[in-house]
Amino acid sequence: MQTLTFYSYKGGVGRTLMVANMARYLASFGKKVLAVDFDLEAPGLHYKLGVESPERGRAPRVRQSRRQCRKAGGHSQRPPPDLPPAPTLPLPGGRNPPPAPLSSLFRRSARLAPPSPGGWEGDGRGGRGVRPAAAVQPPVRFVLQIPSMFLAAVVQLNCTSDEQANWESARGLIERAAGKGARFVATPENTSYLGPHEEKVRRAEALGGPTCERFAGLARGLGIHLLLGSFNEKSDEAGRCYNTSVLFSPEGTVLATYRKIHLYDVSVPGGANFAESATCKPGEDVVVVETPLGRIGLTICYDMRFPELYRKLVDQGAEILTIPAAFTLATGKDHWEPLLRARAIETQCYVLAPAQHGDHDDAGLKASWGHAMIVDPWGLPVATASDGPGLAFAEIDLDRVAKVRRAIPVAQHRRV
Repeated sequence: MQTLTFYSYKGGVGRTLMVANMARYLASFGKKVLAVDFDLEAPGLHYKLGVESPERGRAPRVRQSRRQCRKAGGHSQRPPPDLPPAPTLPLPGGRNPPPAPLSSLFRRSARLAPPSPGGWEGDGRGGRGVRPAAAVQPPVRFVLQIPSMFLAAVVQLNCTSDEQANWESARGLIERAAGKGARFVATPENTSYLGPHEEKVRRAEALGGPTCERFAGLARGLGIHLLLGSFNEKSDEAGRCYNTSVLFSPEGTVLATYRKIHLYDVSVPGGANFAESATCKPGEDVVVVETPLGRIGLTICYDMRFPELYRKLVDQGAEILTIPAAFTLATGKDHWEPLLRARAIETQCYVLAPAQHGDHDDAGLKASWGHAMIVDPWGLPVATASDGPGLAFAEIDLDRVAKVRRAIPVAQHRRV
C-alpha cells in the first residue's frame, strides 16, 4: 500500500478536482486509487490516498470525515509558516519523471489564482479558499511513500561455457518476466559462463566489460531492477577472479556489487569435488543497498550456509535477500529448500533464489539442482520453478515483512 499525503487550502469543487487529477496521475503509471481520507482538522485540507496495483481488482472508494467542510469558505486557517515547497516526484519503477512538478497539476486543477501584492486572496472561482498572496511555495504539500508491493521473478537457467547461448537464454527469460509485470528480476550464479575453471579465469572481465554492459542495457531497455546473479570479474591476483553479483537500476546504472565471501571447497562422497578458491578470490564486504523497491541484501550460493552473514545483512536493514545459486544436484535435493526457508525464517525477510539447473560442461559441477524459489518472511515457499530453464514469480509485500517482525520481534529478543 502506498500513502500519499498532501495539504491544500481549497474546498468544494477545487478539492474534488485535485483528488480526481491525482487519481488520473496515478492511473497513468498503473496505480488505482482505493481510498481517500479527508482530515478537516489538519492545517488545510488533509488527504490520504491509498493506491494499489490494478491487478488487485478493487474498486475505488472515498471516505469523508463526519465534520463536513463548511459551506461558506471551506477551510480558512492560515498555513503554517514552515510549510515546505512541494517536491517534484519521479515515477515509480525507474521511469522518467513527469514533465512538470506534481504540484503544478494540483494548482491547475484547483484553479488557484497567481499571487498578487499584499494580503490574502480567494481563487476567483467561487471556492472561497484562501492562500497567502505572496507565497513563495505552492499551497500543496504531499509525500509519496515507497510502494510496499511489487512483482518479482527469479530466473532458472542451464548455462554452459557457451557465453552467447547463455546470454540469449537469460535475455529471453528476463524479457518474458518484464513483459508479465515483474519490476525486479534476478538471474542465477554463473549466468554468463559455467564451464572449465581455468577458462573462467581467462575470460574474466572488468566490472564495466561486455557482460555488465549487456545486462545494464537490458535493465535500461525494460525499465526494471535487474540482478546479474554472478559473473567472473577480474581481480588483482593472477590466476583467480571474483565471483561477483551486480544489481542494476531501471536506468542501467550499477546500484551495488557483491563479491562472494564464502567459497565452495568441498568433497562430497558420491557428489561434487570442488575447490572454488583455486580459481576465485573471496570478497570481504557485506552489501545492503537501498532501492525504491526496498532494502536488498546480496549474497551468493554457498553463503547461505553461514547464518551470521544474514544476521549482519538484517542489522544493516535488509528486507529482501538475494541468493543466486548453482547448487549441486547431490546436496540440493536434501539441503536447498531447508536452507532457504531457514534463512527466511531467521531473518524475517523475503528470499529470492534464482538457480542453475541440469547438466554443465564443468568437471567440478557436473549438474545443478535447480528449483529456483521465492520464500516469504514466514518461511513459506511462494513460488518454485519447474525443471529446465524458466521463471518463478511472486508478489513481494514489504508490509508482510513488517507484520512478521512485529508478531515475532526476534531482533528485540536477541541476547547474544
